[in-house]
Amino acid sequence: MNYVFLVEEESMRVFLNIFLTNILPEGTFQVVPHEGKADLKKSIVREMCMKKYNGNNPLFIVMIDKDSNDCIKLKAELDGLCRTTNQNYKIRIACHELEAWHLGDLSALSRAYGKDFTGLSQKEKFRQPDKLGNPAQVLEELLNVKRLRKIENAREMATAMRASNLSDNKSHSFQVFLRTVGIGI
Repeated sequence: MNYVFLVEEESMRVFLNIFLTNILPEGTFQVVPHEGKADLKKSIVREMCMKKYNGNNPLFIVMIDKDSNDCIKLKAELDGLCRTTNQNYKIRIACHELEAWHLGDLSALSRAYGKDFTGLSQKEKFRQPDKLGNPAQVLEELLNVKRLRKIENAREMATAMRASNLSDNKSHSFQVFLRTVGIGI
């Protein structure tokens, strides 16, 4: 299977390129970043209909952060755009944002930053990180930084998560993503 990931921002591109490198066979995926939700929505149809994909029959995976959107309405809007292309696609929403996937794997977070965060697994909010309203802010507090450097964080976490037992990640949206790309957990 060939995958084309249409993502809303550079940090997701960085994360996927590193994370998927040792998981999917070489040359079976590419990640196309956009400059936010509006740019992604505007270019979905154009991207999915590009001639360079003809004959490869890829599975397009549109990935977007939920942020404060209504998940059902957001998915329906994206589905409406994708459906017009007659391409094979899936829509995956990171709840609420990529950083929830990172908070779902406290062992990887510990490896990435050289500090033991595993004890936090006893706290309710870390057992269901997709329910956090602002995971990036929670991560900033844990790392004691004023502003999270999202691309650097994505790079560190992707590397650390490759060495993890992926089935232990507490983010439901991450687990759905893994099943979408055929990583059986």
